[in-house]
Amino acid sequence: MKKYYVSGVREYDGVCERVTDEQSEFWTVYQRIKDCTSEAMFDLCFRSEAEEVVKVLEERDHLSEKNHKSIKDANN
Repeated sequence: MKKYYVSGVREYDGVCERVTDEQSEFWTVYQRIKDCTSEAMFDLCFRSEAEEVVKVLEERDHLSEKNHKSIKDANN
């Protein structure tokens, strides 16, 4: 299961709900939390923009893990 995902969202009476792409007013990037919940991170006008944000977040996480490993290895 991926850490980040995109979903279409629509606002109904001041409450945002996840919906199909066809029903969406905008797209939200979500982060899955360890307790099996999700947190909305970014709202974007286009799905393609939201998917690009997910790619950037995944690359950031990858580089962060790589950096932490390098620091740990250097200290051993």
